Amino acid sequence: MTTSYRTVFNLPPKAAVQMARVTKGYPFAFQILGYLKWEHNASLEEILPEFDEALASYAYEKIWSELSDLDRKIVYVISTGLEKTIDIRTKLSLSPQLLNVYRKRLMERGIVDGSVRGLLTLALPRFVEYIDTYCEVEI
Repeated sequence: MTTSYRTVFNLPPKAAVQMARVTKGYPFAFQILGYLKWEHNASLEEILPEFDEALASYAYEKIWSELSDLDRKIVYVISTGLEKTIDIRTKLSLSPQLLNVYRKRLMERGIVDGSVRGLLTLALPRFVEYIDTYCEVEI
């Protein structure tokens, strides 16, 4: 991704890396960010609001709507900065077995990353911003 951004937009390495990091390897985000950069020829900071809006409209609204209530609660808690599974379990009063079922399902859907033992992080780029702006969850 970095090489593509560098080549297409003739960017310095740091700027290309920064753009690639924003996408978190999510192909749809890579395409949207590249398109917006091409259309506006603006800085990353200038196109981020439109990037967030596109992700929300074309992907995140559907993803969020298809989550169960407990999926949403888990994802919401992660978005607030609680990433340790023990903290998530404590906050939501879940057994380790139940959290593991939801963890696996959310990982299979590409919503969370559980590659580090004992931690769950959001895998989707700028999903925290989407949740913070558009989603209300009662814990």
